[in-house]
Amino acid sequence: MSSDLEKFIKALLSDDEADRLYAVDDIASTGDPSAAKTLAERLESEKSQAVSDAIVFALKKLDCKETLDLLFGMFSSPNAFLRNAAVTIFGANGEGTLDFLMERYASSNKEIRKLILDSLMEIGTPKAAQAIRWGLLDEAENVKITAAEYLGRLCDKESIGDILQILEIDPEPMMRVSIMEALVSFEDKTVYDQVTYVVCPDGDLKKTDPIYIPQLIKLAVRSGRIDDVKKIFKSIENVGLYADDILNAVVELRRREKVDIADLEAGYILKKICEMNELRPDIINLAKRLVNTRKEPETPGES
Repeated sequence: MSSDLEKFIKALLSDDEADRLYAVDDIASTGDPSAAKTLAERLESEKSQAVSDAIVFALKKLDCKETLDLLFGMFSSPNAFLRNAAVTIFGANGEGTLDFLMERYASSNKEIRKLILDSLMEIGTPKAAQAIRWGLLDEAENVKITAAEYLGRLCDKESIGDILQILEIDPEPMMRVSIMEALVSFEDKTVYDQVTYVVCPDGDLKKTDPIYIPQLIKLAVRSGRIDDVKKIFKSIENVGLYADDILNAVVELRRREKVDIADLEAGYILKKICEMNELRPDIINLAKRLVNTRKEPETPGES
């Protein structure tokens, strides 16, 4: 260890926050192989949020390959900041941490397996997505849900078949909702038919569990299935319950597909929303604008 590093480490133990902040930068700039370990060890005991943030920022730029075990140990910390810090540092270190994380996946508890997936998502490369697919086979529902969500966000189209298989074999409603939400991201026209085969008994939209309707609308919209959007609209009996979803679908189709209200045959359902005084004013006002003008409106909640 160099004399300069020894001096900076001493400053890192100072009672003065400013001294510790300067010390973090000084230690990170030494290029010493032990710098990352020194900072990671301090992170676990540091009380200042500003200094902790500075340490995390520095570790995201340093090569932490000699500190991975220490960072992995933070996944078990009761301190949420340390857990999240470890996730971001693993992510910043990129694919070099993939083998390390996956070697520990099977032997970890479900909370840590979830954090491993979080780290893989931070890495965000095709190889990381391939590793995330292991989460689809996990016995813990929250881990499977997380894996499906992340694969959707990474648009990992190679995982579509695996995700659809889970939709078919796992009947838990929240699992299916999460799977469908992930599938929305792929904008794949063939996915809609496979989803409705699973969640629509006998192909009858009116027999579909109401919890799946918002995701079905999104799937149909994102894949440009205009005729199917019409069918969903016509099947909805409780219009007020899905008013947000309906309006967002109409607005998005006008933007994406340049579809007119008449083409969607949505005038009747928009008029129903206009007459529902119990709905939020912004929803009613948007419905009225959609009925009365061709001008591109904002989505609900936008100013």
